[in-house]
Amino acid sequence: MVYLQRPIALTPINLLLKEIRHNPLVWLLLFVSLDEKIDRFVDAYHTRLAKHPYLLGYVISEAARHPDFFADFYSAERRKAARGMLERLGEQINERAKRKRIAPVAADQFLVTLVGSCLFPFVAQPMIAEALGLSATGVRQFMKRRRTELPALLKRAL
Repeated sequence: MVYLQRPIALTPINLLLKEIRHNPLVWLLLFVSLDEKIDRFVDAYHTRLAKHPYLLGYVISEAARHPDFFADFYSAERRKAARGMLERLGEQINERAKRKRIAPVAADQFLVTLVGSCLFPFVAQPMIAEALGLSATGVRQFMKRRRTELPALLKRAL
């Protein structure tokens, strides 16, 4: 049996990353409030993952098989932009912490929590459905509620 491996440039992950990179929403995130960033981020992730529910599993599989892919994808310019965005996110979190007199949260920890909270329900849909006793319709309703309830939860956590 012969297995053909597609060149990395043609994989679905590259197509998705290209779509995200060219999405004006990514650039708008730099210039909006922290609450708006959370709302837009959750909405963008849920929109994309709802359209391509099996893509995330594929991406995780490919990342495990080809760990160098992400290192290659993030050029020095992309790393610099990502760090700038993370720095701005940290400033916004610290501003909120000062106003509310709460302990500041590290921006990297918040970002990982935000991303994980968006991604996990898509990856774990079968487990969630079984654990909560949800039908296919119930899972769709759960994910629809999650899309609106997650931003509120994250904002309350700050």
